[in-house]
This record gives sequence, C-alpha cells and structure tokens, in this order.
Amino acid sequence: MEAMVPGSMDGAGSGSLTIEFEVDDVEARHEKLLGSGTRILKPPMTQPRGRRSLRLRDPDGNIVNLYQQAGSLSRTDHRAWLADCPVPDCHFIIIENLF
Repeated sequence: MEAMVPGSMDGAGSGSLTIEFEVDDVEARHEKLLGSGTRILKPPMTQPRGRRSLRLRDPDGNIVNLYQQAGSLSRTDHRAWLADCPVPDCHFIIIENLF
C-alpha cells in the first residue's frame, strides 16, 4: 500500500488491509468528508484504468478506498482491475450504500 499511497502507512497497525467501497460520486463524498476530521490520505484522483478514487483512514486506522467506476468497466466486472492489481492476493468485497 505504501507504494501506491506514500505516507499512508504512518500510524497504521499491520497495514495489510484496505477496505474498498464503490460509490456513485467520489467528489461528493470527498466534499462531505472535508471538515469532518477524517484523515484524507489521497484526494480524488483518476487511476490509470479510469477509476476515480479517494483514500482515507477510518477511526480504527484502516485504509479505505472510496471509488467510482469510469468508462465501460461495469459495477460488477472487476476482473480487469484485479488483473493489474499491484497487491498480492487482491480480493474485492463490494458493499453498497454505506456512505
């Protein structure tokens, strides 16, 4: 994770877990989180495959990635992203409508 988000492991426990949530609007989530005391690790940015992503820390120190799909990658087709995942043993857990 440190290679993908420099400084993100500062203050982390084992640093071996990132939780990902798909959202409809990353920019709106970012605006909602600003001023809330949430530690934003990386503001919204577009990943090489076009996925828009915002990384933060939850109150327990876990890294959370809020992302929205862009382009033709559907909400259920994550095989393309997994093929390029830089983290060993990548897995997805999709939980909708939490934020």
